[in-house]
Amino acid sequence: MWMVSWGTLNIVFAAYQSGHAPKNPADYWYQGELTFFDEVILPLANRIRESGFFGDDVEEFVTSATSNRQEWKLKGKDMIAEYQAELKNNGGKTLSN
Repeated sequence: MWMVSWGTLNIVFAAYQSGHAPKNPADYWYQGELTFFDEVILPLANRIRESGFFGDDVEEFVTSATSNRQEWKLKGKDMIAEYQAELKNNGGKTLSN
């Protein structure tokens, strides 16, 4: 299981709340993370595997990347909704990790 660092999301939400970002990140964050896995993380993990540089240890990279993507796909929307609820309950202040 993986942990989410909300640092970047906090920054983007703060920018949105202050009028410096035009869109609410809750509207696009879930899909953006899936796209990041599909276009950056998973191809990188596979390129590392193909390079052979890390030997047998590389399978942990690929397995973790695949598992993390699947977990985000299953839980990401709920996690964003929970984040927004906590943000609202916190008076609009961004949350610490």
